Amino acid sequence: MKSYFIACILLLSLLRVQASTTDSLAMLIKQAKTDTQKISYTIQFAEHMLDVNPDSALSILYSLNSTLNKKFPSLSDSAEKNVYLNYTQKVYNDLGYYYAVTGGLDSSLMYFEKCLAIAKKQDNVQHMAEIYNNLGFVAHRKGDIYLALDYYLKSLKIKEQYSNDADIALAYNNVATIYLNQKEYKKAIEYFKKSVELLSKTDNERNLSVILHNLGHAYLKTKDFDKAEEILLQSKALKLKHSLQNLLPPTLMDLGDVYINKKEYDKAQQQFEQALVLSEELKNKESYTNALVRMANVLYYKGDLNQALNYAKKAKINADKLNYPDLKKESALVLSRIYNQLKDYKKSYQFYQEYIAYRDSLFNEELRENTIKKQLSFEYQRKRLADSLAIAKEKALQQLTLEKKQAELENEKTTKRALFIGVILLVIIIALIVYSFSKTKQANKLIKKQKLIVEQKNTEITDSINYAKRIQDAVINRNEVNIYFPDHFVLFKPKDIVSGDFYWSKSFEDEYGNASIHIAVADCTGHGVPGAFMSLLGISYLNELVSPQTKSPANVLNTLRKKIIENLKQKGDAKALRDGMDMSYCLLEFNHNLPVEERKYTLTFAGAFNSIYIISDNQSTIKADSVLTFENSSKTLYELKADRQSIGYIRQMVAFTEHKVTLKPKDRIYLFSDGFADQFGGEKGKKLKYKPFKNLLHSTADKPLIEQEKELEKFLSDWMKNYEQTDDITLIGIEIT
Repeated sequence: MKSYFIACILLLSLLRVQASTTDSLAMLIKQAKTDTQKISYTIQFAEHMLDVNPDSALSILYSLNSTLNKKFPSLSDSAEKNVYLNYTQKVYNDLGYYYAVTGGLDSSLMYFEKCLAIAKKQDNVQHMAEIYNNLGFVAHRKGDIYLALDYYLKSLKIKEQYSNDADIALAYNNVATIYLNQKEYKKAIEYFKKSVELLSKTDNERNLSVILHNLGHAYLKTKDFDKAEEILLQSKALKLKHSLQNLLPPTLMDLGDVYINKKEYDKAQQQFEQALVLSEELKNKESYTNALVRMANVLYYKGDLNQALNYAKKAKINADKLNYPDLKKESALVLSRIYNQLKDYKKSYQFYQEYIAYRDSLFNEELRENTIKKQLSFEYQRKRLADSLAIAKEKALQQLTLEKKQAELENEKTTKRALFIGVILLVIIIALIVYSFSKTKQANKLIKKQKLIVEQKNTEITDSINYAKRIQDAVINRNEVNIYFPDHFVLFKPKDIVSGDFYWSKSFEDEYGNASIHIAVADCTGHGVPGAFMSLLGISYLNELVSPQTKSPANVLNTLRKKIIENLKQKGDAKALRDGMDMSYCLLEFNHNLPVEERKYTLTFAGAFNSIYIISDNQSTIKADSVLTFENSSKTLYELKADRQSIGYIRQMVAFTEHKVTLKPKDRIYLFSDGFADQFGGEKGKKLKYKPFKNLLHSTADKPLIEQEKELEKFLSDWMKNYEQTDDITLIGIEIT
C-alpha cells in the first residue's frame, strides 16, 4: 500500500521542540512569577499535549491566542512587543500543526501563513525556512505536488545559508518524498540514504528513526522485502528506545505489509492490530483509517471476508470524511476485492471505478504518454512533407525527359530547334520548381512560426488562467465552517476554469466560548475571468468588513453595496452599472463551551436575491417566508427569502432586511447560487427550476451529508446529460452538530 504521506507527517512533527512531562510543566506554570513566564510554560505544555491529547492542546492554544491578541495592543515597549510577537508565532505554528495532523488542511494553511507573515516581518530566515517546509507539507497532503516542491525548494534555499547536517538531511528527505510520490523509487532511495548518512553523524536518533522508516518504506515499494524488514525493524527499535509511540503506527503498518508480501498473515495482522490501537489512543484519524484499511486487507488474504468487509466499510467512511485521495483510493480498492470474492460484482465494479479515478488523480501517466505521442506525430509529419517535395521534383524531371525524347522522334528535321526549345523549357520549369520549392519552404517556416506563436500565446493565456484559479482556490478554500461544523459539504462547480461564484466563511470565539460563524455564498456578474475578478473583490471586502463585533448581516450587505458602488464608480459608468453580485449571508451564534444539547443556535440571515433553505423537524419555532411540507415525512423545508435587489447600483435602493430564527441539532442549512436551479437538462432540455430543486434537497435529507452530496452530484450529472453547463454552480449544506 502506498503511504508516502506518513513520511511527510512525521517530518512535520520534528519542527516542534520536545517538552517536559505534564506534571513538571503544570508546576512551572503554577509557579510562574511573570506573564511572559506563564505564557512560555503554557506554550510548552500545549506542545507536549499535542503528542499526548491533541484536542486538549487545541483548547489551550485557542485560549493562548485570545490572551495574546488582547495583550499585544496595550504594549508600548518595542522589546516586549517583539517577545509577544514570538509567542504569537509559536501559537500559530502549533495550531497549524494540530490541523495538519487532524485533517483540517484549510485551517492549517491559514495558521502557517500567519506564522510566515510574522517571520517575514522579523526577517527571521530560519523560521521562514521551517514554515515553508510546513506549507510544503500541507500542499503535499492536498495533492498539489508541484506547489509542495516549490515550498520545499524555498525552504532548502534558505537552509543552505546556515546549513548543518540535520537541516540538510531533512531537506533530502523532502525531495525523496516527492520522488516516492511520483513512483521514482530508485531516486527516492538515493536521497533517503543521503539523509540517513547525514543524520548518523548527529545524536538525533528521533529524526533518524523517521528517515529509516521512510527508507524502509521505499524498499517495500521496490519489493526488496528482506531489506525493507531489516530497515523498518531498526526504525521500530529506535522509536521504542525513545518512547516515540506517536511515531510507531506507520512503521508497524509497513512491517505488516512486508509480512503480507511474505505470506506471513498472522504476523502482519499482529502489526496492524497494534497500529490500530495505538492510532486510536493518539486520536490520529488518518493513521487510524490507514490501519483499518490494512486490517481489511490482511483479513481478505486470510479469507475472513465478513470481518474484512466491516473494517473496509469503516475505513471508507473515515477516508471520505478526511477527504484524503490516497486513503479513498486504497479503501475503494480493498472493498472492490472483497465484494468480488462475495460475488457482488456490481458493487465490486463500482468501487473499482472509484479506485481508478483516485489512482489517476494521484499519478497521471497519460499526460506523459500524450506528450510523447505529440512529439512523434510532429516528427512523422515533418518527414512526410520533405519526402513529398522530393517525389514531386523527381516526377517533374522525368516528365521533361520524356517530352524531349518524344519531340526528337516526332521530327528529326527540327531536332536542333526542338532541342533548343526543350532546353529552354527545362530551364524555365526547373527555375519554376526551385522558385516554388523556395516559396513553399518559406511559407512552411512562416506557418510553423505562426503556429508556435499561437500555441505559445494560448499556453500563456491558459497558464495565466490556471494560475488565477490557484489563487482563487487558495482564497476561497479557507473554509472555517469546518472548525465548528465538520458535517457539511461544498458542491462547487465553476463553468469555466475560474468562477464568478464564491463561498466565504469567517469565525470568531471569545474567551467565554461565544462563537460566531459568518457564512456567505455569492454569484457575481458574469463567469470566467470577469466573474473571478468580482469574486476576489467581494472576498476582499468581506474580510475587511467583518470583525468580532459584526452582528448584523444586513449591515454587512448595505456596506458592501456602498463600497462596490464607490470603487466601481457605478453612478457615472453605464457599463459598470451592470456589475455587482447576488448573495446569501448568514451568521450562526452559539456558546461553544456548552454541551451540544444545551446550546442555543441563533441564525441571522440577509440576502440579495439569493434565499436560504432550512430542513428541520423543528416546526414550532422557525418562522419563515415559505414553508413546504411533504407527505409521509416529518421534515419540513423552510425558506428565508432574500430581498429582490442585488449588491450594486440600482435606481431604487432600500436597506437590506434580516431574518432571525432559532435552530436545534440535526437541522440543516443550505446556501446556494442560482446555477443549480437554472441548469438546462432533462428530456426536454429545460431549466430545472426551484420547486424540483427543493424536492431534491428534501428527498435526500435523510442521508448523511456526504451521501447527500454524492446524490446531488449524480442527479446533476444525469440531468445535464449532453447539455453544456449553463453557469457556475455553488451549493453548501451544513448540519447543526
